[in-house]
Amino acid sequence: MKLYTGTIEQFNQDVLRNQMPDKLQKAYETYYYRMANPGEVRAWTNSLQFMKNAIEYASLKEDMIVVEYELPYSNQRIDCMLFGRGPAHEENVVLMELKQWSKAEECDVENNVVTFVAGRNRMEAHPSYQVGGYHMEPISLPSTG
Repeated sequence: MKLYTGTIEQFNQDVLRNQMPDKLQKAYETYYYRMANPGEVRAWTNSLQFMKNAIEYASLKEDMIVVEYELPYSNQRIDCMLFGRGPAHEENVVLMELKQWSKAEECDVENNVVTFVAGRNRMEAHPSYQVGGYHMEPISLPSTG
């Protein structure tokens, strides 16, 4: 399940026009039969603006993007995936976890950080290790039509 699939151009326009939160909410409600919580909607609104800026900075134009991809047989969702070609025209997929953290500090537990979440300091998986765990799951490529 994917809440959003589109071209980079389409995604950038949807973010610029502030349409992403509504599109994601509607897709979420259609798939899960319930409303997305307000914190998740805020995270989409904030994070996807930064994602758009990063995509523009990297001059990505001909790629595809998937937002909120649910892994099969799991309740885990990958925040953002980019599908495209590298400098040598090889196919690439980039997985990203987008966080709303204002800070993250090292902790004694390997592959974790301490961050301020939900009103208190909490230990959370480092986003790079979270993404690293996804590579073992099968991911279907987005359709273009």
